[in-house]
Amino acid sequence: MFGYLSEKFHSLYQNIRGQRLSTQDVDRVLKEVEFYLLEADAPYESVKHFLDAARVDLEGEKYPKHLNAQQAIVKTLYDRLTELLGSNPHTLPCKAQPTRILVEGLQGSGKTTSVIKLAAWLKQQKKKVLVVSFDIHRPAARIQTRELAQKVGVECVGADDATLPELISESLKRSKYYDVLIMDTAGRTELDDRLMQELVDIDRQVQPHERLYVLDAMAGQAALKVAMAFNEKTPLTGAIVTKLDSDARGGAILGLKQTLNIPIAFLSLGEHVERTGQWTIFYPDRIAQRILGMGDMLSLIEKLEQSVSDRQKAEMDAALKNGQMNFENLRSYMQSIREMAAQQGGGMKGILQSIPGMGAAANNISSAEIEAPMKKSMALIDSMTPKERKNPALLEQGGRKIRIAKGAGMQIAELNQLIKQLKQFQQMMDMVSKNPGKLQAMMSQFQQHAGR
Repeated sequence: MFGYLSEKFHSLYQNIRGQRLSTQDVDRVLKEVEFYLLEADAPYESVKHFLDAARVDLEGEKYPKHLNAQQAIVKTLYDRLTELLGSNPHTLPCKAQPTRILVEGLQGSGKTTSVIKLAAWLKQQKKKVLVVSFDIHRPAARIQTRELAQKVGVECVGADDATLPELISESLKRSKYYDVLIMDTAGRTELDDRLMQELVDIDRQVQPHERLYVLDAMAGQAALKVAMAFNEKTPLTGAIVTKLDSDARGGAILGLKQTLNIPIAFLSLGEHVERTGQWTIFYPDRIAQRILGMGDMLSLIEKLEQSVSDRQKAEMDAALKNGQMNFENLRSYMQSIREMAAQQGGGMKGILQSIPGMGAAANNISSAEIEAPMKKSMALIDSMTPKERKNPALLEQGGRKIRIAKGAGMQIAELNQLIKQLKQFQQMMDMVSKNPGKLQAMMSQFQQHAGR
């Protein structure tokens, strides 16, 4: 979704030279940034607020003195963009028993899917979740909610022929035995007075602890006016942004916090409720990194950890303790990456965009081209015997390399490259295992000193 802005900012950095910023540099850079953000359909007031703050920082040299002009631009834009997006992630209270969450939004925004994804995510957090649909207007709305809830293994309440008062009464009564009650509401194709009054009545009766508005990323800044109308009727506490796998330019995301003071709580992409990689917490700093072409390695690693099974983790832990990663471990790791790419949408291209400095490059290459080297590596591993996969040292004996390369239809040089790749994999896993905070420190350092 952020490919447009990432590419534009990347090209902007390339044109910055020298050690110090001149007034002319600041004027030129901020003028280009303004154009990019307005092209991305960000609200003018939000853009102006962002640029004014960035100008004060740049002209006042409110950045570390050891940074050159390019790094100063990146650091300043990163800090101010993070602030514009909300600075800190929004956390659900989940302290009350039960915590009541009311989900609102327009029809077609992905509201019902978001309800189920949120339920599945809370279930992963060891919460006992109950969902209910208060949509008595759309045919089969409650059937859809029930079927999706069954897919992710959460409970759903409410008969198909129940009236709204009956649904409210039953859900409040049943929810006493759950940690969280998530309530879906009727979607509106437009701002309808009757349905908005219905929402107000529901809100008054259920007294939610959280009111989450579902924002369609494809709707642009026009969606902010709709969100404002919902906020006036039932004060919102957060937002869920959907359809991040679209080619939308992200303008609405840039304006929500500054315009309405509503934090974004979660990001969603795709329609597959059972794919955990398609639902993530909204981290303002990580999104700022992605927009600026700095990648998002931390989110990538978190998704990878979700994709790796307990058995795979146990095998890797054992290999790390022995100091001997093998090709079985490497293949398992590669397979997890492929599964994660399939789950989160965007394929391998989406993963490449999460790697610092690779966002712009990803826009000029297909997922198939990115995945090709991995397919070759897996073919070589599949050409080995089980004994060879578990004991890499065996490959140096006799004509094993010739047989393996020939079996995979490749050259020995490509097999040697795979052996080198295994050693690098060992070093990377060893570093993360011995010093889990090192990666976080590396990313923090990158944010401080980023340059292109």
